[in-house]
Amino acid sequence: MYSTILPHLVVLNLTINDWIAATNTATYLANMQTKINKIKTAGCDLILFTGAPSKITSVSAAQQQTYVDIVKGLAATNNVNLVCLTDRWGSWEAKVGVYYNADPLHPIAAGCADEAQAIYDLMPH
Repeated sequence: MYSTILPHLVVLNLTINDWIAATNTATYLANMQTKINKIKTAGCDLILFTGAPSKITSVSAAQQQTYVDIVKGLAATNNVNLVCLTDRWGSWEAKVGVYYNADPLHPIAAGCADEAQAIYDLMPH
């Protein structure tokens, strides 16, 4: 797909569903690396993103951190930019009412705006 549509930039943000489902970490790592390889082979710029932290009653902080660490490792190994929302925001509990509403997974407009700002900050100006 990437070599067909040739986007200039791909933001790959695939963590939340995997940490909630407790996807096998070796499978997750392999699947992410395959996606990264295809994106880079197509000549697209890439930013890896970790999902917004989930409420710890939905999935433990330790389980979330496992997937965050995998994405950080992939960013380093593949020499691509990374936006880590856990590093940027801390926990869901720390940002409820700021970037989250009652939803334990998805940010509100302010959170989405901060995600966009993080991407913008990585762009050459």
